[in-house]
Amino acid sequence: MRFGRLKVSKNVDLMKQALQVIDPNLKSLDDSVASGNPMIWCDIGLKKWIPISMMGGGMVWLADLLLSLLSVPDGVLLIDEIENGLHHSVLEHVWKVIDKASDANNTQVIATTHSYECVEAMNSVLASDDFRLHRLEVRDQRNRCVTYGPDAIQGAMKFSMEVR
Repeated sequence: MRFGRLKVSKNVDLMKQALQVIDPNLKSLDDSVASGNPMIWCDIGLKKWIPISMMGGGMVWLADLLLSLLSVPDGVLLIDEIENGLHHSVLEHVWKVIDKASDANNTQVIATTHSYECVEAMNSVLASDDFRLHRLEVRDQRNRCVTYGPDAIQGAMKFSMEVR
């Protein structure tokens, strides 16, 4: 259903380009109920299309993230542990895709992570005033939120300070 809305809004190419970082052989995406259940099918140059579930957890996760993001125009998307299921080498690309799709859809993205590499990737892609990193910490037996802007994140990363 969400993929169908993606087709109607002509955003399938955005999703295909995003997924090609995980599998460059991806030529096309489509949906079908040929298996009895609606699912996304991938053309990767084989004789037959294959279900996206056969492409691996990272591919399914990124497809689901994009479908979710593009389903909430002018809204907010909450993503817990954004790095799960993804290799650190694709994190910059994932942040670029999220940035592009969220701008096009006017969707605010709030994501959590425990990954220093994920914060580094986010910082290298989104080094502007459009984002903030909020770190929760305990000081003097009280919880508090420390907010980092782009300059503070860059400074903290330069000196290998904890920002997660």
